[in-house]
Amino acid sequence: MKARKPLSRRLLSCLVILSVLTSAVLISSSAFAQSSNLYSVGASADITYSFTGSDSGKAGFAEGTITVKAKDSSSTGTYYLYWANDSKALDGYYPIDKLSVTTSGVSTKMYTQTAIPADATKIIAFKASSEPTDKSVSKADAVYTIPQNKRFPHSSSEKRYSFGSYSDIHIANDGYGSGKYPYDEVHWRKALDSAAARNVDFIVTGGDNVNNQNGDSQSNYVSEWKSYQKVLAESDYCNPIYESIGNHEMWTSKSTAISAFVKATGLLCDEESLKSDKAYYTFDEPKTGDHFIIMAIENNFNPKYNDEFSTTQLNWVKNLLNKYKNDGHNTYIYEHAGFWKWGVGDDEDDPYYDIPLGLDYSGNKQLQQILYDNPNVMFFCGHTHIYFGAQFNYMDYDTKAGKATAKMVHNSSIGGIRKPKTSSTPHLGNMDRTNREDETEGYFVDSYGDYIICNGANLYYNLVDPKTTYIVEGCGSTDPLPTTTATTTSTTKPTTTSTTKPTTTTTKPTTTTTTKPTTTSTTTATTTSTTKPTTTTTTSATTTSTPKVKQYSVEYNINSSSYLTPSNRAMLVDENSRYQCVLSDNSGKTPSQIEEYIKTVKVVMKGVNITSSVVTSFGSDINKSFVIDIPKVTGNFVITATGKSNPLYVKGDVNMDGNLDVQDATVVQKYVGHFKKLTDAQIALADLNGDGRIAINDVTAIQKRALVGAKTSLIASGSSQDDLNTLMTTVKDYLSSKYTYSSYDQYMAVKKEYRYCVANSSSFSSSDALNHYNSLNSKFNTLKAIAGDVSGGGDTTVTVYFDNTANWSTVKAYMWTGETNNSWPGESMTKVSGTIYKITVDSGYENIIFNNGSGSQIGNLTIPGNNQIFKYSSNSWSAYTG
Repeated sequence: MKARKPLSRRLLSCLVILSVLTSAVLISSSAFAQSSNLYSVGASADITYSFTGSDSGKAGFAEGTITVKAKDSSSTGTYYLYWANDSKALDGYYPIDKLSVTTSGVSTKMYTQTAIPADATKIIAFKASSEPTDKSVSKADAVYTIPQNKRFPHSSSEKRYSFGSYSDIHIANDGYGSGKYPYDEVHWRKALDSAAARNVDFIVTGGDNVNNQNGDSQSNYVSEWKSYQKVLAESDYCNPIYESIGNHEMWTSKSTAISAFVKATGLLCDEESLKSDKAYYTFDEPKTGDHFIIMAIENNFNPKYNDEFSTTQLNWVKNLLNKYKNDGHNTYIYEHAGFWKWGVGDDEDDPYYDIPLGLDYSGNKQLQQILYDNPNVMFFCGHTHIYFGAQFNYMDYDTKAGKATAKMVHNSSIGGIRKPKTSSTPHLGNMDRTNREDETEGYFVDSYGDYIICNGANLYYNLVDPKTTYIVEGCGSTDPLPTTTATTTSTTKPTTTSTTKPTTTTTKPTTTTTTKPTTTSTTTATTTSTTKPTTTTTTSATTTSTPKVKQYSVEYNINSSSYLTPSNRAMLVDENSRYQCVLSDNSGKTPSQIEEYIKTVKVVMKGVNITSSVVTSFGSDINKSFVIDIPKVTGNFVITATGKSNPLYVKGDVNMDGNLDVQDATVVQKYVGHFKKLTDAQIALADLNGDGRIAINDVTAIQKRALVGAKTSLIASGSSQDDLNTLMTTVKDYLSSKYTYSSYDQYMAVKKEYRYCVANSSSFSSSDALNHYNSLNSKFNTLKAIAGDVSGGGDTTVTVYFDNTANWSTVKAYMWTGETNNSWPGESMTKVSGTIYKITVDSGYENIIFNNGSGSQIGNLTIPGNNQIFKYSSNSWSAYTG
């Protein structure tokens, strides 16, 4: 992409008023200036468009000047301008501008990098005192036809995917920090419902999801996340969400802060990421393979005076970018904070924000260099809250350094936007921080492969502002998308009917809530159990005894001073004393069954003071060799290699415990829900229908074979609609009780299917009801495998352990949630053995302080879940294994 200069720093409200002479010069001198094509009836003004800048010859780039000129004095007045197709103004957009038109002509500026929308073929203008309700082309007072070579080269139907780009949500706990964000939950709800109305494929947030104004106050932090999750759970939005960590999520106890963030968001919603100790991760868009790199603030609340990125994280980013370079896919980086006096989100000469990334620190400086080194990458940041209209939104060229950068885009704020005050004093410390209910901003990003459109929108009204919508020439492939199987989704389209653009007045609408009714209209059953009748089945269970695990071993007698003979079953493979060995069972026979797999080979070298382990997978061939390193020593010694092979398992015994039961179905549900990984052996056992892929039908087949008492598909003699209604009632209650999992993909999948059933089940045929019952039940069981089963009572208490290496004579646990606590210094813990103590508590408690009852303590800590142990020596939580 050709480098460009940064955007003009003009405010959105500034209008370029041109004289008749200036307009005439522009019209005559521009090769792309077009006379208006006017309808003869009612036409009262002319529209001309002068395309300017380095992109003036490119399709889809809007930069230039639009001029409206009244035909006579009777035609002067207020005009509203809109992007339009051949029939009417495009839905979901604000006016391009509102102009006071004279016979001399009045112009409005389209800034650098702004876009002509997909499907726009015309600009239309209406003379009116307020926005017209009928915005059809035939009713317009002036019409301009966009030249064919300037129209965006794709229709909206060619969009590959879209996502919401949000930042700085700042859910604040009521009574603390909430004064700064009085409309936090309203704004978050509006942002989610706007994303749902546009049916975006996912949302990425740029950090500061919660406010955490008091730093280390974990109880407030957890409470804020619960508010965030509650709004997410109740919203119309049902697709994935991927959060970044910002400075407001960070506190002094960095590892604890990151752990709490990972738990609250679920990250990639799989076991590996949830057990990680880092908040940065990467994922690929599933239809196109486009890459998303989510970076993390790692150090401190104030990024101007701290290195925020570890060497490990920066090397991780560099390695990913090297891997992705020139692979034909778009690459996006999300990182919370912009830079001091550099890049988008700040004025290089007159900064308006006081805590961006300081460039005096090596890690922050390295990130800047990464952006120089990767000009085809898109970089999104937030942090400043600066409103879109200030035009600090896009940059791909550093004029001071004289070189290109990544394509940098600045997010505004969901929680509360800020505006520079109209004053001659510097921006810094001179910002209007007044939050208004009807002002909340974010992007809807549309990918067309070779082009990316960032639609800057007011999310309260779900309307896109043409002046802050940007076109970026991407680095992705222009090949056709791969064929994908359509899935059942809600076809809800944007329902915005109001096109009134908000002004700076503080007058608010009289209705602010968007909370939806929670009734399920078609639900008639009152039971909350998903257990189905079992009286109609006659299938007998397939039972297997637990097979014994086969052990294999062999000894290698090695003289390091001589080469080995074949009879030793090991041979020297290079001069660095690397030996290739072959393992067999102790009878000399090798197994041939496909379900047998070597898991671990342990090599013990006798004669030298070294013990080494080799962990490998041998597949079906137990004779597959492995290589070990032996030190260069003299004399004779013995290598003893032992291996452990899985026995012959029946299809469906995915957890390989020798029994085919509901636990195997749960394992596969987790895999289908992207929460758990399976080995090659487990995948072979899970593929019951032999089609080479693991899907919901395999889960259902395993459940049928296991005969766990609850049927997984509806019986022919039953009422499919009644059974579905019963399940929907159960799911409704479960989603409400488990809303803290709303950031997890598995929760959203259940929510999406449930809401589709609520909206459409009354018109389902019997076969439709059967299919949606099975789909909802399978997704529901996958979520329960992660979040637990409320009906089973497992969530009413949790057991927490403490490793008392401090050797306190008394160990107590003080716990609390909000205003509820168990009175300081808490309850005495029970000694398990040695230094290990435990306590079983109500699962409603969220925080804990371990103490000795007389002054020594450690905390404040967030309780991470059941069967977790806190180790005094390492100041960290881990799973308790007994």
